[in-house]
Amino acid sequence: MHVERARHLRFDISNTDHVITVGLNDRVKIVCPSPSKESYEYSKIYAVSSEDYEGCVVSNGRLIGVCKDRNKQSTITFAFRNQSPVPGALTFESGKSYYFISTSNGTKEGINNTYDGLCKTKHMKLKLEVISGNLSQSLHHDTSKTSSQVEMPTSLFYVIHSSDSLFGQDNDDDGSAQMTGINYLLILFVVLLSLQFWW
Repeated sequence: MHVERARHLRFDISNTDHVITVGLNDRVKIVCPSPSKESYEYSKIYAVSSEDYEGCVVSNGRLIGVCKDRNKQSTITFAFRNQSPVPGALTFESGKSYYFISTSNGTKEGINNTYDGLCKTKHMKLKLEVISGNLSQSLHHDTSKTSSQVEMPTSLFYVIHSSDSLFGQDNDDDGSAQMTGINYLLILFVVLLSLQFWW
């Protein structure tokens, strides 16, 4: 487990209170289950209200990503920005909490379930509290509890990176924080857009 700039945390069936503190410009990477020919846990991740989070239901949620490819490793990544260069992207405010759940039941046929599912059976839910600053400035979790979570045999975990890691300063042992081509293009787009307004 990395505690400096990145934390690898797994959903723990014995922990019903997944509350993580993040800062503006930090990013979260949800790593889908590893490819498997035998069994694969299909799921959709939604951003929901606090009421839907508590009730494990998607009544008016927003789809964040889907874990559906049993043949290759995939991830769902998003950044905590108060403004986004991408139209329609989620934006976040410091001082607020955001809620994420999966109500899929893990099967291919049950991926579109909108209540209970993995949220209820495996506590696949996450509350992210956004503070001003970044993750490395606000790390205040009980590391003994977090370490035991990492060792739990589960199929989905999330990786939280501080804003420093956006520019490749993260040192993950497993390489899961490497940026995808789309992330590089997005950063290039933002830099070019900024330069255009600056000149």
